Amino acid sequence: MPLKKPLPFFQIILINFYAFIIAIASIYLLLLNKSIQTEQPILKVANSYSNELGISLIDPSISLVKNAPRIIPNLTSGRTLLIDSIKKDFNLTPEYYCSKNNVKNIIACLRFSPTVANINKALKVGLSFNTSPANLNGNAGNSWILALLIDQLTPIIDDVQQNQLAKIKAKISKALNNHLVLLDGDSASLWHGRFSLAANAFILATIVGNEEPIALDRANNHFLDAVLALEITEAWPNGYNYWINNRAFPFLLASSAYINGTQGKEKQRVLDLLERIGLWHIYMTRPDNRIASIGDDGPRVDLKDESRKVIDFITYLTQNPIFATYSEYLKQLHGNESYYRGYRWMPALFYDPTVKGVGENFDDLSVFNGLLPTTEIFGKDAYNQVVMRSGWGRDDSFIQIRGGANFSHHQHYDAGHFTVFYKKPIIVDAAVYSDNYFKPSRLNFSLRSVSKNILLLPMSGESVNPNR
Repeated sequence: MPLKKPLPFFQIILINFYAFIIAIASIYLLLLNKSIQTEQPILKVANSYSNELGISLIDPSISLVKNAPRIIPNLTSGRTLLIDSIKKDFNLTPEYYCSKNNVKNIIACLRFSPTVANINKALKVGLSFNTSPANLNGNAGNSWILALLIDQLTPIIDDVQQNQLAKIKAKISKALNNHLVLLDGDSASLWHGRFSLAANAFILATIVGNEEPIALDRANNHFLDAVLALEITEAWPNGYNYWINNRAFPFLLASSAYINGTQGKEKQRVLDLLERIGLWHIYMTRPDNRIASIGDDGPRVDLKDESRKVIDFITYLTQNPIFATYSEYLKQLHGNESYYRGYRWMPALFYDPTVKGVGENFDDLSVFNGLLPTTEIFGKDAYNQVVMRSGWGRDDSFIQIRGGANFSHHQHYDAGHFTVFYKKPIIVDAAVYSDNYFKPSRLNFSLRSVSKNILLLPMSGESVNPNR
């Protein structure tokens, strides 16, 4: 069997140098590591850090803006450009959306064609829509879809149709109470369930908040607790797959409702957080067009299907051309598969083609050379996700360091862990997650520090008995 060609001498020196620097940085970051309970309400967890970091987020009462729609405002400009963009990217038209009878396509239809016939169809679909309840296991239900429909219908219905709309809103009121009962208790886990429940509760509250101001205040405070928690980490501790598949979109909808639909005092703070979250996506993208692995990760680290809708929403809310550029990169990478087929009603709501990115016809990150620094820390002094790269091109080196606290049960024991990528994975995370939380290989290997590039300090009499 032929021997593999050895690495060039300069690469060996470079890798050893990186390893030395990373080891020193890892020891330093390890000393910063703080312990934290993962199954507490967000407010308790957030306060333990916010007191140390000197940050707070208090907005005890809130009111809605006078006119709907409040979650996604009406199109005021760029309508023709949006129609052309959706046609070009997905070969879809307003006529296609309006020809369908499911609630999501009808929502998209109303953006372009709020005719009497389409309004009546939307009311009929809303009245027959069956909501599913939220629970403590991370399922926040489907009522947010109905909330979006009501949000679009409210400003365009007549007095006769108000009774029908009131019946639909009653479903939202019931769903909101379900969410708040779960949130007001202590059983919902920090990142796995409470975060999503808080985001969905606030979406629902913007629909019925004028009639139920106390429920609006409760939902608002839970949502702002979630904002504060994410402000501390500036990343998703559970792993990218959990964020991009399940958590990102509801949070962005709730953020949009807070920014566009309320008189909230923390709007700029929410926007600043969205900027950091958007940058986290970009920085965590390796030169081989994949997200660097963290925690229990899954297949969507390939940036297909899920990521572009989130980036487009962040672009819409922040109006930052940097994120429009990253969206174009995802489009060049995966074409119309950058949006999962079932999500292609979403661009009608929040894709903003008037925000122009930098450059065109590129399929790597080199467009960011000169635009973004090559080093960044997310969740400094708490989560400590460090990313360093020699440049943004496909042949540049990429280093990731994890040096912070354990926030979530889908995190691994990886404080001080690092990985190196240079044209291919050089120093890697050996963990594998196969969507089986209690699989012995996860509990006894992937979860633990032994699967990482980290200092191992054996303890006298130590007995490992993993259960999470």
